[in-house]
Amino acid sequence: MENILFQYADLLLAYILSFASAFIAIPIVIKQSKKNNLLDKPDFRKQHKEPIPTMGGVGIFAGLIVSGFIWIDLLSVRESIGISVAISMLLVTGIVDDIKGLSAVFRLGIQCIGGVLAIQAGLVIHLPSIFQFSVETMMIIEYGVTIFLIAGVTNAFNLIDGIDGLAGGLGFINASMFGFLFLYFGNTGFAVLSFSFAAALLAFLKYNFNPARIFMGDTGSLVLGYLMIVFAIKVFNLSYAHTHSNTFILLVFSIVLVPVIDTARVFLFRILKGKSPFSADRSHIHHLLLKTGFNHKKASLILCFANIVLIVEAYLLRNVDIPLAILLLIVSAIFLIEIISIKRLFKIRTTVHILYNEYKKGSADNQLLLKYLNEKKKYE
Repeated sequence: MENILFQYADLLLAYILSFASAFIAIPIVIKQSKKNNLLDKPDFRKQHKEPIPTMGGVGIFAGLIVSGFIWIDLLSVRESIGISVAISMLLVTGIVDDIKGLSAVFRLGIQCIGGVLAIQAGLVIHLPSIFQFSVETMMIIEYGVTIFLIAGVTNAFNLIDGIDGLAGGLGFINASMFGFLFLYFGNTGFAVLSFSFAAALLAFLKYNFNPARIFMGDTGSLVLGYLMIVFAIKVFNLSYAHTHSNTFILLVFSIVLVPVIDTARVFLFRILKGKSPFSADRSHIHHLLLKTGFNHKKASLILCFANIVLIVEAYLLRNVDIPLAILLLIVSAIFLIEIISIKRLFKIRTTVHILYNEYKKGSADNQLLLKYLNEKKKYE
């Protein structure tokens, strides 16, 4: 009983410290960003009209740092070193990218290094032994899959950070969900880290929710994506030998599904058009929502709600065979996106119909005017 009380005391203290630190740090970051002209300026694919301070990730990181003396002590030495080095590296990469800009290939390389650091920390995804491979071959496959997933999901969360409150909202929901899962497994260290991160994101949302006073930037979205997939791998491994492992595997899958499906869809369409998958455009799901007529706040809330719907669906599918359940989740995510696309097409059709009617009305008016002028000319 006493250990449980200490466990929740650590969690509550870390949550309060992380929230308070980020809440205090972010206004300072806003002020310094304006002072040093570290602003995200509007362009053809961005929604804001005025330059907005970026580097919001620095404020989020401040929350993690202040609460770090609690969660670092609760993790294993390998985990604490690997995760701390990785998120610090990603933070620095994000800062440089937000200031000067880095190529997508370079960022991808850094994300892969983050994957290697996760492997060094023991955070390797363990695959079922359905193939007759040697231990060494299976290890290489698991390392490759781990790096691929970390780079892919980190990049997906980085790319979905396109409108006010979206990445922070998804991150807060998912980090909180991971926190509860870690508590269920009795892994206090990762529970405290998850809730500390959720608290920092909650403080950030106070300044980022529409109308945003600061953006997360790559400084924050890279760290966000990395921690999401690291948490996912940890839960996956903890549930590996659990009686209800299917439930946790589906929950983990559903948590990262919205940004992953969106990124996969955008990459596919860009490739089909003969473009680089990393080229910039306005084809992400949040862009579609804005084109449909929703504002930033409603678009972010819709996607956060969709994220929660998929998590609930994953739980309801816990007794279904894993391959079928995963397929149903993917179909559901695609369906949600396509509903948005269909609504946008209906809006475009309605607009075209209105314009056509106006054109016809204008043409009829012109015909009447010409007839009147001709009649008038006869009498003159």
